[in-house]
Amino acid sequence: MEGTSLDIVVTRCHEWIPVPSVGYQPDWDLVHGGVSDLSHDHRHCPAIQNRLGVGITLGMPYTAKFHRNGSVDVTHLRGLEDDTVYHLDPRKTECGTIEREVVEGFDTTRLTLPGPDGGVRLRIFLIGDLRANAWILDGGVRVVSSVADPVQYLLTPLPYHRYPQGCSVNQGLTSLSQSKPRQVTHLKIPIDLDFAQLKPGEESIEVPYRTPMVQWLPVVVPRVRLKI
Repeated sequence: MEGTSLDIVVTRCHEWIPVPSVGYQPDWDLVHGGVSDLSHDHRHCPAIQNRLGVGITLGMPYTAKFHRNGSVDVTHLRGLEDDTVYHLDPRKTECGTIEREVVEGFDTTRLTLPGPDGGVRLRIFLIGDLRANAWILDGGVRVVSSVADPVQYLLTPLPYHRYPQGCSVNQGLTSLSQSKPRQVTHLKIPIDLDFAQLKPGEESIEVPYRTPMVQWLPVVVPRVRLKI
């Protein structure tokens, strides 16, 4: 809302985590597929301009290659010069640890990556069964300040952003009763995979390091009653 402001203090788990930002500016040339001599289009709409200026934007903390068989290869854990490949598999893994539990009524498998130089160890969460098409990544960004009720966080895909083929981000809303005192600490990146979108012969979906992925928007959501 115009005239209001909210200070949110964040930290990064280690120096290679992309620096979060407020808002997001799409690559309009990519959005329009190289069409030249465009007159005023939707980017000039005031409502769209307002949307582009809000939200905490997170980038990929490493490069992740998701395979059809459910395994994940992670590289660039310590930046672009780190070409070490960590192979993770929900059924077995060569590095890190695997934990399985039921969280808030649904099954989850947690894969823990090695910590850079003894630092914080990031986790990858596989949601549901082993079809491996729904993942939640620890974005490596921590919120160290709290927000007062009734503020919640709305997770949204980036506006007018082209995600890698077969990869998408859906929406979520944190619960007001998620923690006491009211605080969200770990900003995560939810990823949905659709391998049916791949070309014949392609077996994986790669999401590169630093790719802008998701926004966390502090919002106040009223209870709505429709009257028609």
